[in-house]
Amino acid sequence: AKKSREKSVRYPAYNLEECVDFLKTVHSIGGKKEAPVESVLSKMKVSTPENKRYKYLTSSAEIFGLIKKTDKGIIPTEMGILIIYPVKGEEQRKQLIMEAFRTPQIYQKIIERYQDTILPDTEMLKAIFYSHSIATNALDTAVNAFIASAKFAGAIDQNNRLLPSNIGNEPLPSSQT
Repeated sequence: AKKSREKSVRYPAYNLEECVDFLKTVHSIGGKKEAPVESVLSKMKVSTPENKRYKYLTSSAEIFGLIKKTDKGIIPTEMGILIIYPVKGEEQRKQLIMEAFRTPQIYQKIIERYQDTILPDTEMLKAIFYSHSIATNALDTAVNAFIASAKFAGAIDQNNRLLPSNIGNEPLPSSQT
């Protein structure tokens, strides 16, 4: 009998900082244009697009709104380019990193629920992520990526409080939805 796998909703398996680094790799190859998959694989020192690190990094960066996949490659989004080269300086870069943090649907739900409060401990967060349809075997990865991403974006303080003043309520640009 074949064992059925528990399905998960889409979530970033890699944290936002790792995805920004991946975005920089993609940009170093193709600039604002498409970076061919083979070139990205070569730069990552992996041999196949089926490589888990490549697949999960690509998927995570796409969920954060940093890149778009095409048939033959990867293109940085407008937001991705502005994170690398913020026209209006470091403050714009910080705002865009926060916007990227707010982009994944699962993160939006957690932010909505815990805005301006102290985040629950890791075990409780795993239960919350599970209640939002993250598969059991993905909980550690999903929660760790969320916490690391929140820290990178400056969305939590030293007391583990999710900060609304850093999260903002402006809607995402329509090109990013």
